[in-house]
Amino acid sequence: MKNIQLFNCFDCANGFYLIEAVINDKSGKIDFSRFSPNRRKGDENAECADSKLYAIQFLDPTGCERICELFNKPMNMRPCRVAFFVADNYGEIMNTPYGQFDLRNPEPLPDRLINCVEFIGMADRDKYDYYNDEALD
Repeated sequence: MKNIQLFNCFDCANGFYLIEAVINDKSGKIDFSRFSPNRRKGDENAECADSKLYAIQFLDPTGCERICELFNKPMNMRPCRVAFFVADNYGEIMNTPYGQFDLRNPEPLPDRLINCVEFIGMADRDKYDYYNDEALD
């Protein structure tokens, strides 16, 4: 069954949340463009909220090491442990092809992720925009 076995939201205190998830699907089949925020009707921030994913990274099964460079996907890996950033104004709920996940109570960032994930700041976000074709060059 394709699902998310683990979903964590961490507060990076730099304008981003770091999301860590273990997705029970083949790495080549994960469509990150289908991850989107779910906002309440009438939310005045809905127009300005940033709904992109940034700096998607694949991690080893322990979540302690990155296994490939940014924007690269390992081939035929299942399950996949991934980490990526969303702006902290993304929304309260993340919709994915694997279900909905709450972003309202981010946890403190664990040391193991500080030591293995490449972090970004708000000024660098276009450089790490997963959907920006120039970032893939």
